[in-house]
Amino acid sequence: MKKRILGAILVFYTTNVLAISIPNMQSFTGDKRLACEAILCLASPVLPAECSSAIAKYFSIHFKKPWKTLEARKSFLNLCPLGSSEAILSDDKDLEDWRNSLVNLTGTCYVPDLNKRYQRTILSTETIQKCNGHGEGCSTVTINHYGYRINPTLDNNCKILSSHKYSNYNLKYVCSTKFYPEEDWNNGYEKKEITQEQYNSLKDEDKFKADKLTKITYAEYKNLPADKRKIDTSDRIIKYYRIDLGFYQKIHINKNCWINEDKK
Repeated sequence: MKKRILGAILVFYTTNVLAISIPNMQSFTGDKRLACEAILCLASPVLPAECSSAIAKYFSIHFKKPWKTLEARKSFLNLCPLGSSEAILSDDKDLEDWRNSLVNLTGTCYVPDLNKRYQRTILSTETIQKCNGHGEGCSTVTINHYGYRINPTLDNNCKILSSHKYSNYNLKYVCSTKFYPEEDWNNGYEKKEITQEQYNSLKDEDKFKADKLTKITYAEYKNLPADKRKIDTSDRIIKYYRIDLGFYQKIHINKNCWINEDKK
């Protein structure tokens, strides 16, 4: 079973990453094998399931004092011989730098996880007057309107793993960096008002209809049937609206903003 797992890891990294070559690795067992697997598995943001044991073993090495954690992780990784004739040290300085950099990781860097890291900011602030209607006066309420986006900044783990030639990290942010209003973000799309003719030409998944409010005068309001009008008394100034049917196009929001491109 262990040989099959190791073989799967070697095949994966031979075809996807491997600038790292570890002679005789298939004969290794125990922590020596896991150390070599960790060095290989941490080289790419696209990992096979067979890497889970090595990654779990590596990040389970943890002590209360940070320097002890660093030393223990370094000792673990040094179980893997990167040099010729199973020498621990490699003659390649860059390869040794890669191994040594891994001890500074506090976690992994996977593309799916990057695409779950969102940021929130205040897009606008609205101040309204709320009156209870019982002669007890009004109160002022401030409402924050938030915007969201996938975080366009890499965390320190991703920066470490992206900074070496011995990794296959070539991360790229492909989305707009603008913040989307909360309603649009939760819906997964922005809405764009269009004509009925344009609406009819779109696929069902790219369009929707909804009521829209058009501000009108009181004189217009009182002449409309009850199901075609709306009144807003949330502020000191009463607002009157006509309820129309709006036609909208869905502008889908891409939340898979981080991708990993092949290194050339």
